[in-house]
Amino acid sequence: MLNVNSKQQNFRTQLPKNLITNIVSFLVSLLIGVFLVPYYIDTLGVASYALVPLATSITNYVNLVIQSLNSSVSRYLTVDLQRGDFNKANIIFNTSLFGMLGISLLSLPVIIIVSYYTPVFFEVPINQRYDAYLLFLGTILSFLISTFGGVFGVSLFAYNRLDLQNILSISNLFIKVGVIVLLFSNYTPMLSHIGFANLIASIIVFIATVYLSLIHISEPTRQEAISYA
Repeated sequence: MLNVNSKQQNFRTQLPKNLITNIVSFLVSLLIGVFLVPYYIDTLGVASYALVPLATSITNYVNLVIQSLNSSVSRYLTVDLQRGDFNKANIIFNTSLFGMLGISLLSLPVIIIVSYYTPVFFEVPINQRYDAYLLFLGTILSFLISTFGGVFGVSLFAYNRLDLQNILSISNLFIKVGVIVLLFSNYTPMLSHIGFANLIASIIVFIATVYLSLIHISEPTRQEAISYA
């Protein structure tokens, strides 16, 4: 376990990194948003583009509930990890992990139904409904994957590695934009491409989150944590 002086030193060392990457993440998100809106309108048209923020808005409402659950879990897990009490931390982590997995599995039928009927509810033209369905499905599934990955990312938060979390957020944006531009450039631009890009980005970032959360912990700490598991 770290003593008080080493914790303070770690905080002073990490603060500039966390602050800089947070600012960069904000600026990248802002610039990509400014770039994507006219790009979507030029390639998809105004009518089709209107469905993109709609799909995002639905996930944002669900995110309010999920984030409240994650915040309560993160608080206690962070305290136990900092104390080195891996027995309690393991119980909290497993509870959170399987709880989020259960929520995700139970949500799948609802997600499929909502994704299918949303284009009908908003009177999307018949020739675009299947494409809109794939957009909503991909976007909501990517949100669930990101939420599930957030459970593994708690260790980064607990050890004050917010810089890594910000880098993952930036990577998610670049991967998403890269896949969208690649698909739009080589194929006819479709709404489903955006849903696919969201899904691919969330899967890659999920794998990276699990990897970073494991290698960030020192070897003795990791072995002790694994032994409790």
